[in-house]
Amino acid sequence: MYFFDKKVVYLVWKMQEGQARGVGTVKLLAMDEVCRMEISITGCGRVQGTYPVYAISGDLKSLLGEITLNKGKGNLYLKCKTNAIGHMAFPYGQVTGMHIDLKTEGCMEQKWLPLQKEGEIRVEPEPVVEEMQKSTPNAEKEPNVEKLPSKEPDRIEVPSKEPEPVVGKKVPPTKEPKTDVPPKPPEKDSFRLYPNKWQQLCAIYPIVHPFGDGRAYLSIEPRDFVVLQERFQPMVQNSFLLHGFYHYRHLLLGRQRQGKNFQYFLGVPGVFYEKEKEAALFYGFESFEGATTPATEGSFGYYMKRVLL
Repeated sequence: MYFFDKKVVYLVWKMQEGQARGVGTVKLLAMDEVCRMEISITGCGRVQGTYPVYAISGDLKSLLGEITLNKGKGNLYLKCKTNAIGHMAFPYGQVTGMHIDLKTEGCMEQKWLPLQKEGEIRVEPEPVVEEMQKSTPNAEKEPNVEKLPSKEPDRIEVPSKEPEPVVGKKVPPTKEPKTDVPPKPPEKDSFRLYPNKWQQLCAIYPIVHPFGDGRAYLSIEPRDFVVLQERFQPMVQNSFLLHGFYHYRHLLLGRQRQGKNFQYFLGVPGVFYEKEKEAALFYGFESFEGATTPATEGSFGYYMKRVLL
């Protein structure tokens, strides 16, 4: 069967000091039996030298070659067989990331999910492009999340396995929200038109209570971002968001009342750690909501970001 896959991913420079920033891209094009890779580094001003480049498959690394950086800039072009990536001959469909060892300067790395099926035709590949525009919003109080009308609530089971923390900037924990109750919409029917967009979404998506209390949210996935305003839809490419979704297989959408208006929030599941908080702010998330306030180290919850519908 004819095989095609194309990806563009952003490399993150993880420095020894615990900081991180985007420094370049990796373009991958696999067509039938041939795979081409183009690695371009532009943002490592102080790094100089020749460094090994690896393809990642799970916990294994397969050497691809070496890239030479001059004043933090460099390029590497590679061509190999689709079923033999690097010296360990990984199949393309099992490659889950790229790693450049900068030795004393840290490393550059990015990871993604393996292909679901090898040999499939993929004209529109899964989005793995990272949104690297750094934002520094001020953390605010936890949203006054309304109690949504619902059928028997769907409970989200928290997996026992915690995701590996990533690195970024600091987001302080915030206070637990109060709840407010909006008018109850008509009986759920996804094919019926409701008075406003939020009630329509409540009729389509599951309503969940992840903390076992009055706080209620809609359970969504990245493919559902079409319900957000256009300027928020590129978040489907946000690495922190994908990191949380791939571990827990869901995201949250909620709202709070602000006077006569409502503010909407997107929640990414994760575990409350200092480094995880740093990563959340680095990728544009503003606060953390958990079962308790303040959140305790290692507790499960959601990193929140304001959005518009």
